[in-house]
Order: sequence, then structure tokens, then C-alpha cells
Amino acid sequence: MGHKATAAVAVLVLMTAALVPVSGALDDDDGMCDGSDAIAPVIAYAGWMVFGFVMGFLVDKAVSEPKADTEYTDEVNASIYRSWLDTQMHALTNGVAIDTQTLALTQMFWSRSAEVAVSSLWSPGSDMSAHADRILSDSTFSSNVGNLYRSWESLIDQPFDAMTSWPSDSRDKGYGVSYGFYAGDSTVSVTDSLRYDAGTYVSPAAGADRVFLASAGSESTRGLSTLYVLGTSGTLTAADGTTYNLTKGTYDISEFGPGFYTLRGGPFVGPFIPAGKDAAELSGAFVQISDGELHCLHATDGTVWYDGVAVSDAGVSASWSEGSVSVSVKGCLQRWDGMISSIENIAASTLTAAKAEWMLFNSVGSADANASLTMYIPDLSNLQMTAEQRYLVGLLCMQQNYQWYTGSDMQITADDVSLTSESLQLTVKGGILGSDGSAVAEDAVFTPMGWTHDVQLTAGAQTQWTQQGFAVVWSDDAEGWDGTTDLSKMRIVPLSPGMVLSADTVTYKGTDVPSMILDVKKIDLVLSSFDRISPPAVPHSDHSLAVMVAMVALGVLVAFMGIRSGRPLGVIAGAAIVAVGALYSGTISDIITGDFHWRWF
Repeated sequence: MGHKATAAVAVLVLMTAALVPVSGALDDDDGMCDGSDAIAPVIAYAGWMVFGFVMGFLVDKAVSEPKADTEYTDEVNASIYRSWLDTQMHALTNGVAIDTQTLALTQMFWSRSAEVAVSSLWSPGSDMSAHADRILSDSTFSSNVGNLYRSWESLIDQPFDAMTSWPSDSRDKGYGVSYGFYAGDSTVSVTDSLRYDAGTYVSPAAGADRVFLASAGSESTRGLSTLYVLGTSGTLTAADGTTYNLTKGTYDISEFGPGFYTLRGGPFVGPFIPAGKDAAELSGAFVQISDGELHCLHATDGTVWYDGVAVSDAGVSASWSEGSVSVSVKGCLQRWDGMISSIENIAASTLTAAKAEWMLFNSVGSADANASLTMYIPDLSNLQMTAEQRYLVGLLCMQQNYQWYTGSDMQITADDVSLTSESLQLTVKGGILGSDGSAVAEDAVFTPMGWTHDVQLTAGAQTQWTQQGFAVVWSDDAEGWDGTTDLSKMRIVPLSPGMVLSADTVTYKGTDVPSMILDVKKIDLVLSSFDRISPPAVPHSDHSLAVMVAMVALGVLVAFMGIRSGRPLGVIAGAAIVAVGALYSGTISDIITGDFHWRWF
């Protein structure tokens, strides 16, 4: 017999026993009754039959018919949690893998950007390695890849953030499911909350202790600007010498600001991507947070580590009296580590390209942003070339290009090209001044271009140029130029920081505009936000109205019989039954259906 049937039988027995005195009160003490009283027992028995029929119907309905509440058992509660989170893990695992592959295709962009940065930083006799951080920063690698990293960190965090309080919510709604974490043979039970926070694991070592901190600042959601110190202590030192001495625990670093930091102690988990100089080794990590207790999962070359011990699997689990389910986070963590490894590889390759370019400028004795060795080197996933090899291959390709151009005595012209002023999207009429104030171009028509930073041009004003770039000077006679193509009257003017663009007019798509921004393509930060997920309330069959009708009918009947027999106890009993039916019909209904829970148990 099920628990609902047992409860139903128990309540009927108790009610029958409770009404025995009432039936006795209706009997004549002398065993004698007049003719009018003879009908009373008939009415009483009829009333009991009606009451019994109604209650029997309710009991039968409660114990024999499938109802909505059977859909919300402990097993279903745990299954909802597992299915939702498992779906998110599969989607995130595949999404991170796809973006990791796409990110690898950007290598040539970063290498070329680094070459442009090198053309600004190079000077005779200087050492490229001293500028490694600056190259990653000026090429916009650190800011753009940092935004990509933080966007994915936000997306991975959200499924766990949305269901952090699921254990306590389940308990408060009457479920008997136990939740927790597992990692290999280790288990951690939770009472109120559980979540993972994605980040980068760093255990600094001598010569490998520097990172770029991609702090989210005021744009952060929970976790994006959080630093975890897993060891007894840790120190962060910024490029300006500012030092933060920390102990084991959790820290909000939104005010630290993005930049390059040197780490001591630890290990740490935070929003870290590679530095250029003395770069620390980085691993994908999930900080395990259970009721405020911290543990760490991180992956290295496919191996998952839990608090420094290698484990075969890790994730969250849910168990109840008759079974258990689990969701593994191993695959997602490994893919997350794969993305961070890809970022490390891209940073290393970018610096290799920068070093080769530095060698080129050393050989020539001057720097030119338009010179590029990257354009000659294929980007192969399984064949990495050293800076020296890139330099040699680039020189050979340059020599071949020179022989190709000069060997045939060809003269390239623009006779077959038709250029009109209307075909140019952006033109500026004005002048270009060198960093020393000398005139590089006057009364010219030109289009400036830059690789790394946005530039705003304003009509009637001067713009300070802040990056390596160039201007295509279409004509040095702004008033007389009719847009005709004449290659002999056009030239490229290299632009470097400190030069000034003086704009009399700015024309964009054929219309004079007051200002125009040269918008360099970049990766924007995308913060994800999921709605909080809560367990469904446990619905139950509500027969309170039917119980009330039956109880009121019975009470009225008992009171009527008390009046007929002149027994006050009968009237009182009837009134009590009516009161119980009116006030506690819901409780009686829950007892019948088995949905009633004693609060002190």
C-alpha cells in the first residue's frame, strides 16, 4: 500500500473513532423512541453513507489516479537540473572548440599588427625582448584577445550562476535531493549553493611569473573581476610598481585595472592572458565554490587536476533515496584550457614575427611600417618557424620580388585604372605636419590610414597622430585636382606618432562632414546573462472544497440529530465538525493525498 493510501485509511479510521461519541449521543438512553424519532437513525445512516461516499471517492482519486504531483518527484527534480546543465555544458564545449579554431585564423593579423608596433618601437642598438609587453599591447592583441577571453569566461560562468541556489531552493520546496561536487574519488556535499567560476590557473615560477590581467572593471558580472589566491599568500606587482599583498581567499580586483603584473606565491586563478616578457604558464581552470568553500579544477594537456591531484573526471552530482545523476564538466574544462593554450601560442608566434621584423630593421638601419615579413610566411598549424628562419625566408622572398620587378625592365603604370574623387569614400583637404612641425604635405588631398587605434578627424581642426600608419596623398594640388588618375603625382606619406593632420574639409561618401572616425576593427566585450533557474513548485491535488462540503454536510446532520434528540452534545459536535471542515479542509485534503508534511519532522 502506498503512502497516500495509508494516509487515507488512517484519516478515515480516526474520523470514525472521533464520531463514535456523537453516534452514542444520538441514541435514546431508555432504548425507547417515539414515532417521530424513528426517522433520526435513518437520516443519520443516510448522512454517514453520503459522507462515506464522498470521502471514499476522494481517497480512491488520491491513491489510484495519476496526478500532476507525480511529475515532480525527487528524481524529476534532479533530472531537470542534470538535463539543463548537461545541455549547457555540451553547447559550451562545442562553442569554445569552434571559437578556438576561428581564433587561430587571426594569427597573421596579430603578426602584422606586431610588425607595425615594432616599426614604432625600434631604434638602433635596442633589444626587442625589452619591448615584448609593449608589442602585445600596442598591436591590440592584449585588449582584443582579452575581450574575447572575458566574453567566453562570462558565458561559461552563466549556467552555474543561474543555478547556484538550486540546492537550497529544492530543499525549501520540499524536495529530498542532495547536491554536491565530485572529482575523482573526492566528494563535497553542499547545503545551500554550488557553482563553478571559470578563469586561468597560474602557479608562478622564476622567469615565468608575469601575466596580463584582463580585468573587467565596472563592466564586470560576478566572477569576471574575481581573483582567487589558492595558496597561503600571494603578491601582485603592477608595471608601475604598485604591489598588492594578499592572503588565501577571494578578491574583487575590478579596481586593479588591466595591465601586466608579476605574480609571487599562489597559485592563483583569475582573468589572466599571456604577458610578453617572462610569461607565466597558463591553464584553464574552474574554481569550485560550495557554500563558500573553495577548491580548484584545472586542466593541462588534457589532464584534469583537482587541488593538485590528477583525477579522471569531475562535475556535479544529485542523489535521492532511489538513485543519483551527475553532470561532468571535464570536457568543457579541457576545451577552455585549449582556448587558453591557443591564446598562448598566438602570443608566442606574434612575438616571433615581431623579432624577425626587428632583425630586418637592424639589418637595414631604419624602420618602415610598410615593410612586412609576415606577408611571406604561411601560417601552418604544425610547422612553427623561428624568428631567424622567418627573417631568412622573408629576405629570400624580397630578393625574388626585386628580381621579378627589375628583371623584365617593366614599368608599372596606372594607365588601366580609372580613379575619380567620387569613388573615394574618405578624403581630407589640408596638410600634414611632421613631428618637428615641418610641412610634409600642403594644400593636399589625402586619406589617412592606421592599423591599431581609432582616429577622429575634425574639419577646421588639427589631429594629433598617435600610431604608425600612412596617408595616401592623391594630389598636392587640392584646388586644382579633378580626381583624374596620375600615379606620378600620388605618393605614400608614412605617419608616425607626433605628426599632425590639419583638415580644412573632411569628405565622406561624397558629402562634407564635420568629423569622421577611422574605426579600427576590434573585438568587443560581450557579457552574458541568464535568468535565474529555480526548481518547479510541487503541485498537489486540491480536494479542499469537496472535503469542506462533506464535513459541513456531516456537521449539519449531526447538529440536526442533536436538536431532534434534545442532546446539546450533538449540537456541539455538529458545530465542531462544521468548523473543522471550514478551517482545515485543505489540511485534511493534503492528508488524504499524502501531500501533508509535519513541520516538526
